[in-house]
Amino acid sequence: MADSNFARNRNDVPDFADDDPLAELARIVGYDERLVPKPAAAERREPAFNLEDELLQAKRAGRQQLSTALAVHWPRRLVDGWLRSQNAEALGASRLADLPDARIRQIAAGLHAWRIVPTGTVGYKKAEVMRGGVDTRAIDQKTMQARRVPGLHIIGEALDVTGWLGGYNFQWAWASGVACGRALTAA
Repeated sequence: MADSNFARNRNDVPDFADDDPLAELARIVGYDERLVPKPAAAERREPAFNLEDELLQAKRAGRQQLSTALAVHWPRRLVDGWLRSQNAEALGASRLADLPDARIRQIAAGLHAWRIVPTGTVGYKKAEVMRGGVDTRAIDQKTMQARRVPGLHIIGEALDVTGWLGGYNFQWAWASGVACGRALTAA
């Protein structure tokens, strides 16, 4: 495997990629994601709609609860998660008509400022994509041969290609295998 001193994180703990054959393959063909500069943090974009206005209009329109009004724009589980994160589950059951406009503005501002920080995963059993693979820029797209290692052909899920559920990844695996096979038989 690769030099274990190279693959350490900032806390000097071995990176999980030390024992990852795909990460090793990626290093062999000349691409290591840890060496790619990370882009600067993206600026916060304004939403496509003004939540404050939407909630105030819903308040005037009827007897809707806050959680129902929010669920028009986001999945109910996300709304419930936000309410929990604010220790405001009871607020979700409040009728908008009963909330002062200032409180509605405060709620909209709080939602706009909310940052979702992942705290874990459900594990490999539920994973659809485990980790990247060899960067496709390191591979000749017609022959599937590594650009820096002649004779090394990489196909399918060993490459950093992800498709939607429904067979797209299988299609990619077969198509890249066919491309590689044709290139090898033509050589």
